[in-house]
Amino acid sequence: MTPSQDTRLSKECELEDLLSLSRPRNISDYQRIAQLSVDLGRKEGREWDKKDEAELEALLAQYESLRKESLQTINNRVQILMLGIAAIGALVGGSLSIGNPLASRNIIYAIFSGAIPLISIFVLFVWTGEAMRSSRVGYFLAADIEATVNQKLGRFIMNWETNLWAGTQKRDEMWGPSMMAFVIIAIIAFVSPWCGLLLIGINRVARIWLVVAVPYLFLIGAAIYLGMKLKRLRNIPVVGSVFFKKSVNETESEKKNRKRTIKK
Repeated sequence: MTPSQDTRLSKECELEDLLSLSRPRNISDYQRIAQLSVDLGRKEGREWDKKDEAELEALLAQYESLRKESLQTINNRVQILMLGIAAIGALVGGSLSIGNPLASRNIIYAIFSGAIPLISIFVLFVWTGEAMRSSRVGYFLAADIEATVNQKLGRFIMNWETNLWAGTQKRDEMWGPSMMAFVIIAIIAFVSPWCGLLLIGINRVARIWLVVAVPYLFLIGAAIYLGMKLKRLRNIPVVGSVFFKKSVNETESEKKNRKRTIKK
């Protein structure tokens, strides 16, 4: 075997190992897969039969279906934010149009300390649920569908969701515009009870603590719950198949051992 053939065989073995579905992959792994795919070109192997074609067709159909679901969650998030802002705007506009706020203070209490915080919490819950659904779909596409197609083709062919999760392309969920809209709704919810008090005059309210404490108990509880759930929207540095029980977090020793294997 010539040195060039030996080198090619070594690269093919390394690529096959990196494409294995049983191992998690980080950004350096994907960069190496991409480089090996360029170096080796199309993998030569046995002729595909109808079973291979049917399997690839099924994978691509599932990929397309899940991509549509992911895009639908984005549309749902935009719509729920727009509807929430519209509802809150209508309530605020109706309150400001009241001619005698003091005479209608119970209504203003109900709007600013009840309706607006509850609508905001509902919007935030629905938005977070859709974001988590999109995140779940995206991870499955990156960790299983794209990984399976790439393994079957023997090259780094499908890589959009992989790039998002590995971090080579930035995702929008945590610090993008949609999250800023999420923050705006949260701010509206937290300042709403005080805005109601200012509208009717704080000095005319006998029990301020009751007007403020009750909605803030719900808001703080919602904030704690959402804070725990929003962690699921972060990128995972190491992407691993959901069908394998192996942890997606590699230890330092595993990384060192893998590097030694690649060097050999």
